[in-house]
Amino acid sequence: FEDQCKSWSLWLHEKEERINTEALGEHKQHIPDKKDEVQKVEAFLEELLLARESFDKLSQKAQFLSEKDYSTGMEVRLASQQFSAYQNLIKEVKEKLRLSQIALQDHQTLEEALQDMWTWVKDVQGKLSYAEGTLGDKVTLEKRHLQIQEILLMKGEGEVKLNMAIGKAEQTLKTSNEEGQKVIQSQLQRLKDLWGSIVSTSVSCQSLLEFVINQWNCHLEKKSQLDQWLDSTDHKLKEPLEPQNGLKEKFSQLDCFQTIVSEVEERSNDLHQLIVKARELHEKTQDDSFGETAQEELKTQFTNIATVAKEKMKIAEDIVKDHLLYLDAVHEFSDWLHSAKEELHRWSDTSGDLSAIQKKLAKINELIDSRQTGEGRLRRIQTLAPAVKKNTSVQGGKDMDAEMQALQSDWKQWEENAFQSRNRLQELESQMAWSEQEFAAQAVLLEEALQHFSTLLATWSQDLTPLDSKHTDQELVEYWHREKVKCFLSV
Repeated sequence: FEDQCKSWSLWLHEKEERINTEALGEHKQHIPDKKDEVQKVEAFLEELLLARESFDKLSQKAQFLSEKDYSTGMEVRLASQQFSAYQNLIKEVKEKLRLSQIALQDHQTLEEALQDMWTWVKDVQGKLSYAEGTLGDKVTLEKRHLQIQEILLMKGEGEVKLNMAIGKAEQTLKTSNEEGQKVIQSQLQRLKDLWGSIVSTSVSCQSLLEFVINQWNCHLEKKSQLDQWLDSTDHKLKEPLEPQNGLKEKFSQLDCFQTIVSEVEERSNDLHQLIVKARELHEKTQDDSFGETAQEELKTQFTNIATVAKEKMKIAEDIVKDHLLYLDAVHEFSDWLHSAKEELHRWSDTSGDLSAIQKKLAKINELIDSRQTGEGRLRRIQTLAPAVKKNTSVQGGKDMDAEMQALQSDWKQWEENAFQSRNRLQELESQMAWSEQEFAAQAVLLEEALQHFSTLLATWSQDLTPLDSKHTDQELVEYWHREKVKCFLSV
């Protein structure tokens, strides 16, 4: 029994030495190494398990000796110690086997996760390579943008896969040696870098495609607005210039064309911006709709409309100028005629003395002499009227004819009134001149009579003086009457 105890004690010591010397269950770098390590630990455990029966027999023998009183109890205690050492050894090896199996399993799981992640990332990378770039038509860019959006929607899935791989790597790192840890960390870093690059590239591509598509949509919207304006303006300009009733309507017509010309000037800036944007988009997309040919057609259409608009505005301006000249002439003549009527009314009054009448007659003659001015202004109206009437509506022409007739009628009426006033004043002047001549003759006679009467008075005064004291008052009165009769008879 003692020999067996020594023998198995040496055996246990040997196995413990092997565990330490062979580094049983140590961390390995690669999966094959970890598989070999598992097999090695399994084989070692198998060796230990094969000795189980021998340790059981040793324990039974110690128990037997103890029951027969052949020992002092040391045998049972010694056998129990060796069996416990044996059990501990098996437990230790089983734990190493479990850890080795876990290390192998974790590494295999990590490899599967990494492989799955790499496969998934390569697929995303392939989709991204298709979606990159801005060359192509709008439909192509929109498809690429949709593809990029789908890739970015997969970002969450990618993050989950990457985090799972990282988690498994952290577990595997614990059961890998230093070299193995470096390899795993390197693989993870490459994967992180690639995934980060894919996400960054996707975001950049999305931003670029969104920018180009938005530019494209904005360009199309502005071009549509310009095309609508060009079509609308072209339709307006194709309509012939309609004759208008009067100056107000002609100004409205001119304002319409001035508005169009102003719009042309404003839209020229829009056209310039459209062409600049088209060149930028052509550089980015190489789409023919942004090419030089399309832009030249747009510029030609715009230039033609601008030219026609300016021509029609010039025609409308000339029409308004002609009408303004006509109205100015009408106003000049009307002002002159109104002033002439006031002057005629002022100097046609027949009140006053001969000097006043002669002054009024002179003023009337001046007015009649000024008829040339009125006739010249009336002829100017008659000269300007045909050109104005040519660009005036039928109703407007009738109004002009009525206005001309009214002006001519007023002119003739004033002319007749002027001559009539002159005639009246001339007759009155003649009458007043004759009356003054008669008055002067009568005044001379009266002056002679007064002188004669003064002489008589002096004579009477002398004759009456001696009678003052000799005759009565009655006699004096009778004498006075007699002398007065003589005086009148002598006259």
